[in-house]
Amino acid sequence: MLAATPAHATTPTRTVFFNVGGFVSDQGPCPPTPIRTSFNERFTDIITYDRDGAPLVDNFHLLGVVTSTNVETGTTVDIREDVEGRFDFPDLIGGEVAGINGSARLDGGGIINIQVGRLVFDAAGNVTFEAGMHDPSVYDAALCEALTG
Repeated sequence: MLAATPAHATTPTRTVFFNVGGFVSDQGPCPPTPIRTSFNERFTDIITYDRDGAPLVDNFHLLGVVTSTNVETGTTVDIREDVEGRFDFPDLIGGEVAGINGSARLDGGGIINIQVGRLVFDAAGNVTFEAGMHDPSVYDAALCEALTG
């Protein structure tokens, strides 16, 4: 009697890097108002492989804080980021982004909630499924109002 050997996938790779920095721009989110954007983010990327070592899936998680400040008035908004997503190989375009949640805390104690829900893309980058709120212009308008209001 012959027994089949189970297929074993190559051990997933896990990469973590930090994105810390900032810049000033008058192009967004409230042109022509200059906004200083500072960020402190941790990006975790886990890639799983098939038994031959070819990559199958890229899962990522972005967690961090972005601070936007109106250079002219000093008004500041702190934005908490929590984004998870998945892309399928080999094209890394077809996949989904889910659980984009965050909140922006205003100087006066107010909060702007960011909840994107779920977006699924095909290999050409077209959205094939969407659920939840995900119109970034609504968030951009609220952020601009908070910074310049």
